[in-house]
Amino acid sequence: PVRLRVEVDGRLWRYARACQVDPDGGPWRFAIAHALAEGQSVSVYAIGADQEAVLLAGSPIRTPASTPPRGELEAVTPTHISGWAVDDDYDGPITVAIHLDGRFWRRVTADMQRPDLDEQGIGPHGFAVPHALQPGQLVEALALGVRSDGSRDQHQVPLPGSPRTPPAGYVAPASSTRR
Repeated sequence: PVRLRVEVDGRLWRYARACQVDPDGGPWRFAIAHALAEGQSVSVYAIGADQEAVLLAGSPIRTPASTPPRGELEAVTPTHISGWAVDDDYDGPITVAIHLDGRFWRRVTADMQRPDLDEQGIGPHGFAVPHALQPGQLVEALALGVRSDGSRDQHQVPLPGSPRTPPAGYVAPASSTRR
């Protein structure tokens, strides 16, 4: 592990460690959660055994503006709610909050592999949630934004295709009567 000194706008902000091993055999990696404002100058120094601080390549760098997530609520079928969501600020999967009739229902991770998304260069960011909705229930999906370090940002974007209802003629499970 390598000890790091992080400065923001020329002032000591914190010490950290680069302690994540690069799977490709490269240098140590690190990620530091932050709530820095857009445009702040960040410099990272590696501190050697002799306590000498060496400015890392790429430093200083300005914190970028966070972009909102994007995606789509594609379908509400008789059995599933499906779509995709991605945040271009982050390589990993993001969370989608699903609301029914204006109330929070559940969170899902948009991490499903789908060939159609792969062809578009979006990658494994699909989601599908089984449901037992009642006829006429309103479904809304919100993509929750993520910073490049994986921490949540303030973006909560209603996905295009929201709101939707189950298809016409849909009968909820256990809501039909037997004769």
